[in-house]
Amino acid sequence: HRYTPFLLFDVFSSKLFHDRGDDSKHFLSYVVVGHAENSFIHSRLIYCKNECGDFVFVMDKLMDKTGKLKQVLRLKSDIKFEKQHTTTYLDNNYCENRRHFERRTKELECVTDHLLSTGVISRKHLDAYPVTAFMDSTLTNDTNCGSNRNSEVLALINRSTAPFLGIDSVGVHLHCYVTRQQDSSIIHDKNCQRKTKIEGL
Repeated sequence: HRYTPFLLFDVFSSKLFHDRGDDSKHFLSYVVVGHAENSFIHSRLIYCKNECGDFVFVMDKLMDKTGKLKQVLRLKSDIKFEKQHTTTYLDNNYCENRRHFERRTKELECVTDHLLSTGVISRKHLDAYPVTAFMDSTLTNDTNCGSNRNSEVLALINRSTAPFLGIDSVGVHLHCYVTRQQDSSIIHDKNCQRKTKIEGL
């Protein structure tokens, strides 16, 4: 395959789906948030480091719903968290997605800095895009954690970096139809001369 899925985990509460009172558990669900080109992973992404000097990405293998091991791209900090909390469910102290949101956003900002310093991108964009699941890829035993969780924003990523991880990045253009007494015309957008251009995309 030419592309490798980029996965993040999402922490969700079983209380969202079952009425278990105070006994609700917090599980991990894996979701695909993008696809990165294999050649770019091995030439660029795998060398990205965070502020502490640790590598941001690692290649991992996870079992999919069919029971087959599949190669995926993951954040090293996600794996580190999982190894520290290997129980079936997580305590309330560790179920705050906000904490993971901030950590991942910082990690992905380091990726932007790396791509900028190596000349892959020419500048940081002013826009930050939400990173969300666009395809359910849960590996938990709870069958109720599917598409209902896909709207969760798991991190923010710079607009210039998003395409290199295959993360959804959309822009809005407004076209106006103007009617005058003499004639009708369409006012359309004009691209900024400084707009980021990505070769090959």
